[in-house]
Amino acid sequence: MCPVGVDPQQPVAIPASHPLALGTAFLGWAPAPFGGPGGAALVSLGTGQMLAVFRARLSCAKTPADIPAADKVNPLTIGLTGAAWTRILNEYLGSGLLRVSTHSRADLISRLNSLSIVNPQHLQVSTADWQLGEDVSGTPGIPGVPAVPAVAATPAVGRRGQRGYRPPGPAPGQPAIPAVPAVPGQAPLDPALLFLTLTHIFELECEGPTPWMVVCYLAGALGAISTQSERNRPGCILKGKVQASIAENQR
Repeated sequence: MCPVGVDPQQPVAIPASHPLALGTAFLGWAPAPFGGPGGAALVSLGTGQMLAVFRARLSCAKTPADIPAADKVNPLTIGLTGAAWTRILNEYLGSGLLRVSTHSRADLISRLNSLSIVNPQHLQVSTADWQLGEDVSGTPGIPGVPAVPAVAATPAVGRRGQRGYRPPGPAPGQPAIPAVPAVPGQAPLDPALLFLTLTHIFELECEGPTPWMVVCYLAGALGAISTQSERNRPGCILKGKVQASIAENQR
């Protein structure tokens, strides 16, 4: 996966020749923005798309050690590590996902939702599995510090005890100090989207064989929103949907 903050899609990548990529080409796997080991070709889907298709069977681990981390996850920040995706996708494959051909996204989701999972514990998301998007809080920037040029020491003039002698200056020489670059801040989340931060992952889980069905639906609807700049962007799909909903409710 891309590091947090690099790409609002937060892409999840697999080898281009992987059976999952070949068997689900209809999902629109695209060349990954980064290469694999040894320059191997990778293809990827954004986290939102991965959630919408592959996450309905997932659930949060409920041990005391895992609950605090899950409590911090909301629809705008949700994301998993590459290691977690590897375990999850391998469990689907090991449970026979590709034994029956699927020809559309709807086919694949239906197949996943009815799949008999061999190791259900592999689909539980624990503390180590979270790789969240950028925090929704605003943070002030830190101004840069300009470089300080070197200051040469003032040497003595002449020889001590002779006419015209001038002792060295009171301050020794000082090496140059490089500039410290500014650290950009982060704008606060658009107030129209704050309601999405009030619902956490536990509150979105459902009873039954597809605990994250609502999470999948939200991920598909929200799109690429793992960075604050994308959430706040005027043309963001998410903002457009919220504004349209507000306008509809005000009629």
